[in-house]
Amino acid sequence: MVDADIEQFFDNLDHQELMSALRRRIGDGEMLRLIYLWLKAGYLLDGGYHDTDLGSPQGGVLSPLLANVYLHSFDTAFKHQKAFIGKLTRYADDFVIQCGTEEMAQRALAWSSEQLGTVKLRLHPVKTRIVNDREVGFDFLGFHNRRVVLKGHSRKGAGKESYGVLRWPGQKARKEFRDNVRRILGHPMRLRTDWQDVIRALGDFCAGGGTTTGTDRVRRCSGSWTTTFTNG
Repeated sequence: MVDADIEQFFDNLDHQELMSALRRRIGDGEMLRLIYLWLKAGYLLDGGYHDTDLGSPQGGVLSPLLANVYLHSFDTAFKHQKAFIGKLTRYADDFVIQCGTEEMAQRALAWSSEQLGTVKLRLHPVKTRIVNDREVGFDFLGFHNRRVVLKGHSRKGAGKESYGVLRWPGQKARKEFRDNVRRILGHPMRLRTDWQDVIRALGDFCAGGGTTTGTDRVRRCSGSWTTTFTNG
């Protein structure tokens, strides 16, 4: 399979290509103008203003949607290509192509590189790779995925094996999670007087937003932690 990485995708989005793609779907001139002004808004760095001639802010509220618009032609071309047999899975700028053989994966890689070139993008020469998803696995959207044989469902007599996928948080995602928890909890040797605020912040982070469910769960856990700590 092809584990693809588009080199500096959000930094290299061509504004003219993007606006042309938007005009094919949007007829409201004011909406198009607003998006264009948002793209051209620029940014501040070290007290100085800088123009934005390329790209869309990574992490910006519109950027994932604009990524899908920009790469829609890539998806469409995949449906009509005859160069290889495979399955494309894409979310914003992340995509993988699963193929049955290494030869097909090589063809998929060459096709992807050529197709992305038509919209002024390129694959990262180091991070893009062809992998065996049974032996090495691959990271996608923060999770590591690996294909495994389902022994109870395989038909050995018929010479057929059934496959499933195991997935768990990837190494990068785990590190980011731990770093965020450490940031919220503070230094382990420092006494915290704002423990309720810490619980609330940790609950919001674990629940993915300001929800009471995550905070309640953390509060129940922290109660047992506190009891264990104070009772020795």
